[in-house]
Amino acid sequence: SDQSISNANSTKLTWDSAVTQSSSAFDLTNNKFTATVAGRYLFAVKVSFYDAGNALKRTTIYNYKNNDGYRITDGLFMANGEIRNSAVIDVWIEDVSVNDYFEVYALGDTTDSNTSNVEGGTRFDTTFSGFKLA
Repeated sequence: SDQSISNANSTKLTWDSAVTQSSSAFDLTNNKFTATVAGRYLFAVKVSFYDAGNALKRTTIYNYKNNDGYRITDGLFMANGEIRNSAVIDVWIEDVSVNDYFEVYALGDTTDSNTSNVEGGTRFDTTFSGFKLA
């Protein structure tokens, strides 16, 4: 479902469901993926931002590992704003130890200082995937 995020503040994203989960690695109560098996993993995050006031000027995702904001991906920056939709995508491969955990935060900055939305559902998808490669 949609999630409102305060202007120019990073907000931890919440997730409604896990589509396929063989190892119970994704915990919906604390919204994080925790590795139950060590190995090389592929992660992919897509965050879709929406602002009804067409005022988005910056969209960023922060991927945290073990409570450390170690991957920052900027998707949009326009000083004058005037953007309604933006999608930010980050894909990476990483060697992971047992109990390493991953979380996603999002930041939407608008020219009018109002909140923006991270879109869920069928029209604009926001996703977080992680799976073991080897």
